[in-house]
Amino acid sequence: MTIPGRPHQSDDDAPAGEQGQHAGFVHGMAAWAEKHRISPWRGSFADFIEQILPGRAGLLTRSAHQYLWDMMRWNGQTDDSGRFRCRLFDDELFGIDEAIDRVAAYFKAAAAGSEVGRRMLLLLGPPSGGKSTMVILLKRGLEEYSHSSEGALYGIAGCPVHESPLHLVPHSMRADFRASYDAELHGELCPHCRARLEEQYGGDFLRMPVERIHLSEAGRCGIGTYAPHDPTTADLADLVGSVDLSKVAQYGDEGDPRAWSWSGAVYAASRGMLEMIEILKVKREFLYTLEHFPNHHRALASMAKLGLRLKSAQPVGARYTVSCYFERAIAFAPQDVTARMVFGNYLLATGQDAMALEQLDAASRLAPEQATIQYNLGLMYVKKKEYEKASAHAQKAYALGFPLPGLKNKLKAAGKWKEPPPAPAVAEAKEARKTEEPAVPPVEEPSGE
Repeated sequence: MTIPGRPHQSDDDAPAGEQGQHAGFVHGMAAWAEKHRISPWRGSFADFIEQILPGRAGLLTRSAHQYLWDMMRWNGQTDDSGRFRCRLFDDELFGIDEAIDRVAAYFKAAAAGSEVGRRMLLLLGPPSGGKSTMVILLKRGLEEYSHSSEGALYGIAGCPVHESPLHLVPHSMRADFRASYDAELHGELCPHCRARLEEQYGGDFLRMPVERIHLSEAGRCGIGTYAPHDPTTADLADLVGSVDLSKVAQYGDEGDPRAWSWSGAVYAASRGMLEMIEILKVKREFLYTLEHFPNHHRALASMAKLGLRLKSAQPVGARYTVSCYFERAIAFAPQDVTARMVFGNYLLATGQDAMALEQLDAASRLAPEQATIQYNLGLMYVKKKEYEKASAHAQKAYALGFPLPGLKNKLKAAGKWKEPPPAPAVAEAKEARKTEEPAVPPVEEPSGE
Protein backbone atom coordinates (compact mmCIF):
# COMPACT_ATOMS: atom_id res chain seq x y z
CA MET A 1 0.00 0.00 0.00
CA THR A 2 1.30 3.46 -0.94
CA ILE A 3 0.77 6.24 1.60
CA PRO A 4 -0.43 9.49 -0.07
CA GLY A 5 2.20 12.19 -0.10
CA ARG A 6 5.06 9.71 0.35
CA PRO A 7 7.04 7.89 -2.35
CA HIS A 8 6.56 4.11 -2.50
CA GLN A 9 9.59 2.19 -1.23
CA SER A 10 10.18 -1.25 -2.67
CA ASP A 11 12.07 -4.04 -0.95
CA ASP A 12 15.01 -3.29 -3.21
CA ASP A 13 15.13 0.28 -1.85
CA ALA A 14 15.39 -0.92 1.80
CA PRO A 15 18.78 -0.78 3.51
CA ALA A 16 20.83 -3.96 3.20
CA GLY A 17 20.76 -4.60 6.96
CA GLU A 18 16.98 -4.30 7.09
CA GLN A 19 16.63 -6.63 4.11
CA GLY A 20 18.74 -9.23 5.91
CA GLN A 21 16.66 -8.97 9.06
CA HIS A 22 13.46 -9.26 7.03
CA ALA A 23 14.72 -12.34 5.19
CA GLY A 24 15.86 -13.90 8.45
CA PHE A 25 12.48 -13.31 10.07
CA VAL A 26 10.60 -14.78 7.11
CA HIS A 27 12.90 -17.80 7.09
CA GLY A 28 12.40 -18.23 10.85
CA MET A 29 8.62 -18.12 10.46
CA ALA A 30 8.75 -20.74 7.73
CA ALA A 31 10.97 -22.98 9.84
CA TRP A 32 8.65 -22.59 12.85
CA ALA A 33 5.58 -23.40 10.75
CA GLU A 34 7.30 -26.48 9.33
CA LYS A 35 8.29 -27.67 12.80
CA HIS A 36 4.82 -27.12 14.25
CA ARG A 37 2.83 -28.38 11.30
CA ILE A 38 0.26 -30.68 12.85
CA SER A 39 0.41 -34.22 11.54
CA PRO A 40 -3.00 -35.49 12.54
CA TRP A 41 -3.31 -39.13 13.50
CA ARG A 42 -6.66 -40.72 14.07
CA GLY A 43 -7.73 -44.34 14.25
CA SER A 44 -9.32 -46.96 16.42
CA PHE A 45 -7.78 -48.21 19.65
CA ALA A 46 -6.80 -51.35 17.75
CA ASP A 47 -4.89 -49.14 15.25
CA PHE A 48 -3.27 -47.32 18.15
CA ILE A 49 -2.05 -50.61 19.66
CA GLU A 50 -0.62 -51.74 16.32
CA GLN A 51 0.88 -48.49 14.99
CA ILE A 52 1.71 -46.21 17.94
CA LEU A 53 2.28 -48.29 21.06
CA PRO A 54 5.26 -50.49 20.03
CA GLY A 55 8.49 -48.95 21.28
CA ARG A 56 6.72 -46.03 22.97
CA ALA A 57 4.92 -47.63 25.92
CA GLY A 58 7.12 -45.88 28.49
CA LEU A 59 6.32 -42.47 26.98
CA LEU A 60 2.61 -43.17 26.57
CA THR A 61 2.08 -44.25 30.18
CA ARG A 62 3.58 -41.11 31.75
CA SER A 63 1.69 -39.23 34.44
CA ALA A 64 1.18 -35.46 34.16
CA HIS A 65 4.09 -34.87 36.57
CA GLN A 66 6.36 -37.15 34.56
CA TYR A 67 5.33 -35.45 31.33
CA LEU A 68 6.04 -31.98 32.70
CA TRP A 69 9.40 -33.03 34.15
CA ASP A 70 10.36 -34.60 30.81
CA MET A 71 9.40 -31.30 29.14
CA MET A 72 11.71 -29.41 31.50
CA ARG A 73 14.56 -31.84 30.79
CA TRP A 74 13.86 -31.54 27.05
CA ASN A 75 14.36 -27.79 27.47
CA GLY A 76 17.23 -28.08 29.93
CA GLN A 77 20.82 -29.02 30.37
CA THR A 78 23.26 -29.86 33.16
CA ASP A 79 26.16 -27.44 33.58
CA ASP A 80 29.75 -28.32 34.46
CA SER A 81 28.99 -28.24 38.18
CA GLY A 82 26.22 -30.83 37.76
CA ARG A 83 23.44 -28.31 38.31
CA PHE A 84 20.33 -28.67 36.15
CA ARG A 85 19.18 -25.54 34.32
CA CYS A 86 15.96 -25.25 32.36
CA ARG A 87 16.41 -22.95 29.36
CA LEU A 88 12.72 -21.99 29.50
CA PHE A 89 13.49 -19.36 32.13
CA ASP A 90 16.87 -18.04 30.93
CA ASP A 91 15.61 -14.98 29.05
CA GLU A 92 12.75 -14.00 31.34
CA LEU A 93 13.58 -14.68 34.99
CA PHE A 94 16.64 -13.34 36.78
CA GLY A 95 17.81 -13.49 40.38
CA ILE A 96 15.43 -16.25 41.51
CA ASP A 97 17.57 -19.28 40.71
CA GLU A 98 16.89 -20.80 44.12
CA ALA A 99 13.11 -20.61 43.60
CA ILE A 100 13.45 -22.12 40.11
CA ASP A 101 15.57 -24.95 41.53
CA ARG A 102 12.86 -25.67 44.14
CA VAL A 103 10.17 -25.80 41.47
CA ALA A 104 12.32 -28.15 39.39
CA ALA A 105 12.93 -30.30 42.48
CA TYR A 106 9.18 -30.52 43.07
CA PHE A 107 8.49 -31.86 39.58
CA LYS A 108 11.47 -34.20 39.71
CA ALA A 109 10.29 -35.73 42.99
CA ALA A 110 6.68 -35.94 41.83
CA ALA A 111 7.76 -37.59 38.57
CA ALA A 112 9.63 -40.21 40.59
CA GLY A 113 6.42 -41.16 42.40
CA SER A 114 7.06 -39.29 45.66
CA GLU A 115 4.14 -38.28 47.88
CA VAL A 116 4.95 -34.67 46.99
CA GLY A 117 3.01 -35.28 43.78
CA ARG A 118 -0.22 -35.36 45.78
CA ARG A 119 0.27 -31.74 46.85
CA MET A 120 -0.41 -28.52 45.01
CA LEU A 121 2.59 -26.42 44.08
CA LEU A 122 1.90 -23.10 45.82
CA LEU A 123 3.86 -20.07 44.58
CA LEU A 124 3.98 -17.33 47.20
CA GLY A 125 5.81 -14.04 46.88
CA PRO A 126 5.54 -10.28 46.43
CA PRO A 127 4.07 -8.69 43.29
CA SER A 128 6.39 -8.73 40.26
CA GLY A 129 8.34 -11.59 41.81
CA GLY A 130 8.14 -13.78 38.69
CA LYS A 131 5.38 -16.17 39.80
CA SER A 132 3.04 -15.60 36.86
CA THR A 133 5.92 -15.44 34.39
CA MET A 134 7.20 -18.81 35.59
CA VAL A 135 3.78 -20.43 35.15
CA ILE A 136 3.32 -18.88 31.70
CA LEU A 137 6.70 -20.20 30.58
CA LEU A 138 5.82 -23.69 31.83
CA LYS A 139 2.58 -23.54 29.83
CA ARG A 140 4.36 -22.43 26.67
CA GLY A 141 6.91 -25.17 27.21
CA LEU A 142 4.17 -27.80 27.43
CA GLU A 143 2.55 -26.53 24.23
CA GLU A 144 5.88 -26.70 22.40
CA TYR A 145 6.77 -30.12 23.80
CA SER A 146 3.44 -31.67 22.76
CA HIS A 147 4.30 -30.92 19.11
CA SER A 148 7.54 -32.88 19.32
CA SER A 149 7.93 -36.60 18.71
CA GLU A 150 9.15 -37.09 22.29
CA GLY A 151 6.11 -35.30 23.69
CA ALA A 152 3.45 -36.85 21.45
CA LEU A 153 0.18 -37.34 23.35
CA TYR A 154 -2.86 -39.35 22.37
CA GLY A 155 -6.38 -39.19 23.74
CA ILE A 156 -9.75 -40.79 23.23
CA ALA A 157 -11.47 -38.73 20.53
CA GLY A 158 -14.41 -36.77 21.90
CA CYS A 159 -13.43 -37.21 25.54
CA PRO A 160 -13.90 -33.99 27.55
CA VAL A 161 -10.86 -34.77 29.74
CA HIS A 162 -8.57 -35.94 26.88
CA GLU A 163 -8.50 -39.45 28.37
CA SER A 164 -5.45 -41.61 27.76
CA PRO A 165 -6.53 -44.43 25.43
CA LEU A 166 -4.52 -46.90 27.52
CA HIS A 167 -7.15 -46.57 30.26
CA LEU A 168 -9.28 -48.72 27.96
CA VAL A 169 -7.08 -51.72 28.78
CA PRO A 170 -9.08 -53.90 31.23
CA HIS A 171 -7.59 -54.39 34.68
CA SER A 172 -7.46 -58.13 34.13
CA MET A 173 -5.08 -57.55 31.20
CA ARG A 174 -2.79 -54.95 32.79
CA ALA A 175 -0.39 -57.54 34.16
CA ASP A 176 0.01 -58.88 30.60
CA PHE A 177 0.54 -55.30 29.39
CA ARG A 178 3.31 -54.82 31.95
CA ALA A 179 4.96 -58.09 30.94
CA SER A 180 4.73 -57.25 27.23
CA TYR A 181 5.82 -53.61 27.28
CA ASP A 182 7.69 -53.22 30.60
CA ALA A 183 5.46 -50.28 31.54
CA GLU A 184 2.98 -49.79 34.36
CA LEU A 185 -0.61 -48.72 33.67
CA HIS A 186 -2.45 -46.49 36.16
CA GLY A 187 -5.80 -44.76 35.95
CA GLU A 188 -9.46 -45.42 35.34
CA LEU A 189 -11.69 -44.70 32.37
CA CYS A 190 -13.67 -41.50 32.93
CA PRO A 191 -17.48 -41.84 33.36
CA HIS A 192 -18.14 -40.08 30.05
CA CYS A 193 -16.03 -42.54 28.04
CA ARG A 194 -17.37 -45.52 29.98
CA ALA A 195 -20.93 -44.55 29.03
CA ARG A 196 -19.90 -44.11 25.38
CA LEU A 197 -18.08 -47.43 25.35
CA GLU A 198 -21.13 -49.29 26.60
CA GLU A 199 -23.81 -47.55 24.53
CA GLN A 200 -22.06 -46.70 21.24
CA TYR A 201 -19.59 -49.59 20.95
CA GLY A 202 -21.26 -52.36 22.93
CA GLY A 203 -18.23 -52.66 25.20
CA ASP A 204 -15.81 -53.31 22.31
CA PHE A 205 -12.96 -51.07 23.46
CA LEU A 206 -10.85 -51.89 20.40
CA ARG A 207 -13.28 -49.79 18.31
CA MET A 208 -13.03 -46.65 20.47
CA PRO A 209 -11.63 -43.73 18.40
CA VAL A 210 -8.19 -42.36 19.32
CA GLU A 211 -6.44 -39.21 18.10
CA ARG A 212 -3.23 -37.31 18.70
CA ILE A 213 -3.75 -34.25 20.88
CA HIS A 214 -1.69 -31.09 21.22
CA LEU A 215 -1.67 -29.17 24.48
CA SER A 216 -3.03 -25.66 24.17
CA GLU A 217 -4.19 -23.15 26.74
CA ALA A 218 -6.28 -21.28 24.16
CA GLY A 219 -7.76 -24.57 22.94
CA ARG A 220 -8.52 -25.69 26.53
CA CYS A 221 -6.62 -28.91 25.99
CA GLY A 222 -4.31 -30.04 28.77
CA ILE A 223 -3.71 -26.52 30.13
CA GLY A 224 -6.27 -24.79 32.32
CA THR A 225 -6.39 -21.45 34.10
CA TYR A 226 -8.76 -20.56 36.90
CA ALA A 227 -8.76 -16.83 37.60
CA PRO A 228 -11.94 -15.54 39.31
CA HIS A 229 -12.59 -11.87 38.50
CA ASP A 230 -13.81 -11.36 42.05
CA PRO A 231 -12.59 -14.03 44.49
CA THR A 232 -15.46 -13.27 46.88
CA THR A 233 -18.08 -14.19 44.25
CA ALA A 234 -16.22 -17.05 42.57
CA ASP A 235 -18.43 -19.82 41.23
CA LEU A 236 -17.31 -23.39 41.91
CA ALA A 237 -18.83 -24.41 38.56
CA ASP A 238 -16.06 -22.49 36.80
CA LEU A 239 -13.64 -24.93 38.37
CA VAL A 240 -15.46 -28.29 38.19
CA GLY A 241 -18.44 -27.67 35.88
CA SER A 242 -22.12 -28.29 36.60
CA VAL A 243 -25.21 -30.11 35.31
CA ASP A 244 -26.09 -29.11 31.74
CA LEU A 245 -29.86 -28.74 31.92
CA SER A 246 -30.16 -28.71 28.14
CA LYS A 247 -28.92 -32.33 28.07
CA VAL A 248 -30.91 -33.68 31.00
CA ALA A 249 -34.02 -34.11 28.85
CA GLN A 250 -31.95 -35.96 26.23
CA TYR A 251 -30.37 -38.45 28.66
CA GLY A 252 -33.13 -38.46 31.26
CA ASP A 253 -30.94 -38.31 34.36
CA GLU A 254 -28.90 -35.55 35.97
CA GLY A 255 -26.47 -38.23 37.11
CA ASP A 256 -25.64 -39.31 33.55
CA PRO A 257 -22.05 -38.14 32.86
CA ARG A 258 -23.10 -37.02 29.39
CA ALA A 259 -25.53 -34.55 30.99
CA TRP A 260 -22.68 -32.86 32.84
CA SER A 261 -21.08 -29.67 31.57
CA TRP A 262 -17.38 -30.53 31.43
CA SER A 263 -16.44 -26.87 31.05
CA GLY A 264 -14.57 -26.47 34.34
CA ALA A 265 -10.90 -25.52 34.35
CA VAL A 266 -10.02 -28.81 36.08
CA TYR A 267 -11.21 -30.82 33.09
CA ALA A 268 -9.50 -28.51 30.60
CA ALA A 269 -6.24 -29.08 32.48
CA SER A 270 -6.45 -32.88 32.46
CA ARG A 271 -3.23 -34.51 31.15
CA GLY A 272 -1.31 -31.26 31.72
CA MET A 273 -1.37 -28.49 34.33
CA LEU A 274 -3.85 -26.17 36.02
CA GLU A 275 -3.02 -22.64 37.17
CA MET A 276 -5.24 -21.35 39.98
CA ILE A 277 -4.81 -17.64 40.60
CA GLU A 278 -5.53 -16.16 44.05
CA ILE A 279 -7.01 -19.48 45.12
CA LEU A 280 -6.47 -18.66 48.81
CA LYS A 281 -8.80 -15.66 48.53
CA VAL A 282 -11.86 -17.41 47.14
CA LYS A 283 -15.09 -17.63 49.11
CA ARG A 284 -15.57 -20.16 51.86
CA GLU A 285 -17.31 -22.80 49.73
CA PHE A 286 -13.80 -23.74 48.66
CA LEU A 287 -13.05 -24.59 52.28
CA TYR A 288 -15.96 -27.04 52.24
CA THR A 289 -14.07 -29.85 53.92
CA LEU A 290 -13.36 -27.98 57.13
CA GLU A 291 -16.73 -26.26 57.11
CA HIS A 292 -18.69 -29.52 57.03
CA PHE A 293 -16.25 -32.05 58.51
CA PRO A 294 -14.70 -30.15 61.41
CA ASN A 295 -12.55 -33.07 62.58
CA HIS A 296 -11.15 -34.04 59.17
CA HIS A 297 -7.57 -34.80 60.17
CA ARG A 298 -5.86 -34.20 56.83
CA ALA A 299 -7.67 -30.88 56.38
CA LEU A 300 -6.75 -29.80 59.90
CA ALA A 301 -3.11 -30.67 59.32
CA SER A 302 -3.11 -28.78 56.00
CA MET A 303 -4.66 -25.70 57.62
CA ALA A 304 -2.03 -25.81 60.37
CA LYS A 305 0.80 -26.08 57.81
CA LEU A 306 -0.65 -23.20 55.79
CA GLY A 307 -0.85 -20.99 58.90
CA LEU A 308 2.75 -21.80 59.79
CA ARG A 309 3.99 -21.24 56.24
CA LEU A 310 2.23 -17.88 55.94
CA LYS A 311 3.05 -17.00 59.57
CA SER A 312 -0.59 -16.07 60.02
CA ALA A 313 -3.05 -17.12 62.72
CA GLN A 314 -5.84 -16.75 60.13
CA PRO A 315 -4.68 -17.46 56.56
CA VAL A 316 -6.18 -15.38 53.77
CA GLY A 317 -9.51 -16.87 52.71
CA ALA A 318 -10.06 -18.84 55.94
CA ARG A 319 -13.25 -18.10 57.85
CA TYR A 320 -11.68 -18.80 61.25
CA THR A 321 -8.27 -18.78 62.86
CA VAL A 322 -6.27 -22.01 62.77
CA SER A 323 -6.82 -22.52 66.51
CA CYS A 324 -10.56 -22.00 66.06
CA TYR A 325 -10.72 -24.80 63.49
CA PHE A 326 -9.11 -27.14 66.03
CA GLU A 327 -11.38 -25.96 68.83
CA ARG A 328 -14.41 -26.67 66.63
CA ALA A 329 -13.05 -30.14 65.88
CA ILE A 330 -12.55 -30.94 69.57
CA ALA A 331 -15.99 -29.56 70.50
CA PHE A 332 -17.49 -31.71 67.73
CA ALA A 333 -15.66 -34.87 68.85
CA PRO A 334 -14.04 -34.48 72.31
CA GLN A 335 -12.70 -38.06 72.18
CA ASP A 336 -10.85 -37.47 68.90
CA VAL A 337 -7.26 -38.28 69.83
CA THR A 338 -5.72 -37.37 66.47
CA ALA A 339 -7.28 -33.89 66.38
CA ARG A 340 -5.77 -33.17 69.80
CA MET A 341 -2.38 -34.50 68.67
CA VAL A 342 -2.29 -32.33 65.54
CA PHE A 343 -3.47 -29.32 67.55
CA GLY A 344 -0.71 -29.94 70.09
CA ASN A 345 1.88 -30.06 67.32
CA TYR A 346 0.61 -26.76 65.90
CA LEU A 347 0.60 -25.06 69.31
CA LEU A 348 4.14 -26.23 69.99
CA ALA A 349 5.32 -24.91 66.61
CA THR A 350 3.82 -21.49 67.42
CA GLY A 351 5.45 -21.32 70.84
CA GLN A 352 2.30 -21.99 72.88
CA ASP A 353 3.92 -24.68 75.00
CA ALA A 354 1.44 -24.68 77.90
CA MET A 355 -1.57 -25.14 75.63
CA ALA A 356 0.32 -27.74 73.57
CA LEU A 357 1.05 -29.74 76.71
CA GLU A 358 -2.61 -29.55 77.71
CA GLN A 359 -3.75 -31.06 74.39
CA LEU A 360 -1.09 -33.78 74.36
CA ASP A 361 -1.84 -34.73 77.97
CA ALA A 362 -5.52 -35.05 77.07
CA ALA A 363 -4.63 -37.21 74.07
CA SER A 364 -2.42 -39.38 76.31
CA ARG A 365 -5.26 -39.96 78.77
CA LEU A 366 -7.58 -40.93 75.90
CA ALA A 367 -5.08 -43.29 74.25
CA PRO A 368 -2.23 -44.22 76.62
CA GLU A 369 -1.06 -47.04 74.32
CA GLN A 370 -0.26 -44.85 71.32
CA ALA A 371 3.50 -44.49 71.00
CA THR A 372 3.44 -41.26 68.99
CA ILE A 373 1.66 -39.40 71.79
CA GLN A 374 4.17 -40.64 74.37
CA TYR A 375 7.05 -39.63 72.11
CA ASN A 376 5.67 -36.12 71.55
CA LEU A 377 5.09 -35.66 75.27
CA GLY A 378 8.66 -36.75 75.93
CA LEU A 379 9.94 -34.11 73.52
CA MET A 380 7.76 -31.52 75.24
CA TYR A 381 9.16 -32.31 78.68
CA VAL A 382 12.74 -32.33 77.36
CA LYS A 383 12.11 -28.82 76.07
CA LYS A 384 10.85 -27.85 79.54
CA LYS A 385 13.89 -29.64 81.08
CA GLU A 386 11.60 -31.86 83.17
CA TYR A 387 13.75 -34.89 82.46
CA GLU A 388 12.07 -37.37 84.83
CA LYS A 389 8.74 -36.97 83.04
CA ALA A 390 10.49 -36.93 79.67
CA SER A 391 12.26 -40.19 80.51
CA ALA A 392 9.01 -41.84 81.64
CA HIS A 393 7.26 -40.97 78.39
CA ALA A 394 10.31 -42.03 76.37
CA GLN A 395 10.32 -45.46 78.05
CA LYS A 396 6.63 -45.87 77.21
CA ALA A 397 7.12 -44.77 73.60
CA TYR A 398 9.99 -47.16 72.93
CA ALA A 399 8.29 -50.01 74.79
CA LEU A 400 5.37 -49.53 72.40
CA GLY A 401 7.72 -49.78 69.43
CA PHE A 402 8.28 -46.15 68.40
CA PRO A 403 11.12 -46.25 65.79
CA LEU A 404 12.80 -42.81 65.87
CA PRO A 405 15.79 -42.34 68.21
CA GLY A 406 15.55 -38.54 68.49
CA LEU A 407 14.05 -38.42 71.99
CA LYS A 408 16.56 -40.97 73.25
CA ASN A 409 19.41 -38.91 71.78
CA LYS A 410 18.16 -35.76 73.49
CA LEU A 411 18.00 -37.51 76.86
CA LYS A 412 21.45 -39.02 76.33
CA ALA A 413 22.84 -35.58 75.56
CA ALA A 414 21.37 -34.33 78.82
CA GLY A 415 22.75 -37.34 80.70
CA LYS A 416 19.24 -38.49 81.66
CA TRP A 417 18.77 -41.61 79.53
CA LYS A 418 18.52 -45.01 81.19
CA GLU A 419 18.33 -48.20 79.18
CA PRO A 420 15.06 -50.01 79.98
CA PRO A 421 15.13 -53.59 81.27
CA PRO A 422 14.51 -56.19 78.54
CA ALA A 423 10.81 -56.59 77.92
CA PRO A 424 9.31 -60.05 78.55
CA ALA A 425 8.26 -61.93 75.46
CA VAL A 426 4.55 -61.84 76.19
CA ALA A 427 2.05 -62.27 73.41
CA GLU A 428 -0.10 -59.44 74.76
CA ALA A 429 2.82 -57.02 74.52
CA LYS A 430 3.36 -57.95 70.89
CA GLU A 431 -0.29 -57.32 70.14
CA ALA A 432 -0.15 -53.94 71.87
CA ARG A 433 2.64 -52.85 69.52
CA LYS A 434 0.44 -53.61 66.54
CA THR A 435 -2.18 -51.09 67.64
CA GLU A 436 -2.97 -48.80 64.73
CA GLU A 437 -1.77 -45.26 65.21
CA PRO A 438 -2.71 -42.13 63.28
CA ALA A 439 -0.29 -40.91 60.66
CA VAL A 440 0.81 -37.80 62.59
CA PRO A 441 4.50 -36.80 62.68
CA PRO A 442 6.35 -35.89 65.87
CA VAL A 443 6.12 -32.30 67.03
CA GLU A 444 9.70 -31.62 66.03
CA GLU A 445 12.48 -33.24 64.07
CA PRO A 446 14.55 -35.54 66.32
CA SER A 447 18.20 -34.75 66.50
CA GLY A 448 21.10 -37.09 65.89
CA GLU A 449 19.54 -39.00 63.01
